[in-house]
Amino acid sequence: MPSLLKTPQFDEEERFLVRLAWACEIEGMTQAGAAARFGVTRLRVNQALGEARRRGIIRVVINSPYSACAEAEMKLVDSFGLDHASVAPNVADAGMVQYMVGTALGLHLSDILADAHMHRFGMSWGNTLNFATRAVRGVNRPDLEIISVMGGLTRGSDLNIFEITTRLANHCMAQHSYLTAPLYASSHESAAVLGEQEVFREVIDKIRGVNALAMAAGDMSSRSML
Repeated sequence: MPSLLKTPQFDEEERFLVRLAWACEIEGMTQAGAAARFGVTRLRVNQALGEARRRGIIRVVINSPYSACAEAEMKLVDSFGLDHASVAPNVADAGMVQYMVGTALGLHLSDILADAHMHRFGMSWGNTLNFATRAVRGVNRPDLEIISVMGGLTRGSDLNIFEITTRLANHCMAQHSYLTAPLYASSHESAAVLGEQEVFREVIDKIRGVNALAMAAGDMSSRSML
């Protein structure tokens, strides 16, 4: 039901703002079209729409689970001076959180890996990054090198660094290199011996020179592989 006027007076300016807002926001008319309909300039249309927003005549309501994500992304960018932030929507099933975060990461990586300025990309491993590689859009980048930035485990799975690095490289038609050292050593002495090996030093030098890398923060629950 239309709202009633509080006082019996005619506000021609507000009437114009409402008619203009209806034409542009509801009918989808361009500002040029609205200017022609109402016999005003495009500048006047632009100013009037701004005034309608200031008065609360035009209010934007974004009805989507992703609206909270967009708000959080903007706050993260502003608060921490980031170039970009990507927030995944929350889900009722806690077991699907890694899938949602990984998928959001994979879509973001698609844009990063398609950038011609990206020549070396470092890739970690884990369940979230496993999902990320499955969400990456294919791209033809034979000049790109994907480099594993963490050691691996002795047991094989599709979460291991070899499988994840290979899958991502295949998506990009890219080259790839592995850090074939174990994820952790039994002692400081063992770690020192591994670090002195030339084959490992070469890969570590590559890791230090990557343009960007993907890592995920895991948890210390029973779901952790460590």
